[in-house]
Amino acid sequence: MNTRTQNGRIIIHDPQWYQSGANLPATRQHQDITDHDRRMANVRPGNNLYIGGSKNQRFVGLKLVETDSQASRFFSTYTPSYGVPEEYHIGRMYTEPAQPDHGGGYYLFATDNPLQMVNAFNQGVIVNKPTRGAWYGILRCEGYGPYVAYDKKGNTIPYGQWNLTKKLACSTLIPVEFVGHWQV
Repeated sequence: MNTRTQNGRIIIHDPQWYQSGANLPATRQHQDITDHDRRMANVRPGNNLYIGGSKNQRFVGLKLVETDSQASRFFSTYTPSYGVPEEYHIGRMYTEPAQPDHGGGYYLFATDNPLQMVNAFNQGVIVNKPTRGAWYGILRCEGYGPYVAYDKKGNTIPYGQWNLTKKLACSTLIPVEFVGHWQV
């Protein structure tokens, strides 16, 4: 199944979307911090307005990675100050506590539909400045909390508002399968 996108062509390898059984909470759809947001964020001891969920709370989401034309290796789109982006392997567990203001965690787009992720990519929600000529790929991953939510510009938002952008950082990430890739 091939689908045309704004920036090229995404090659979908699995048209049957995985049924995740995600258990992220329902939220109100407006920008104001509400009592509901505070309740959702404080579901576990140690959480605050911006950190929510628990290590047992699981969802399946999609992770954007950089890859090559053969999709043989998968790398983080984030390059740390020491200059080497993390490489991801299917089935391996990665753990780093999610912290507000991009202080830690692994970023996922909380959807199981690759076309929603490609649309967010095209709108600059996931990567602000894609590298011209680069190959990007999508990995389906399991994410575990605690979580931190981000808005379209990458600013930390109250955890109870995660559904506004579906852009989350999780504390534990397990890549499950390769979904597809495209060239910008």
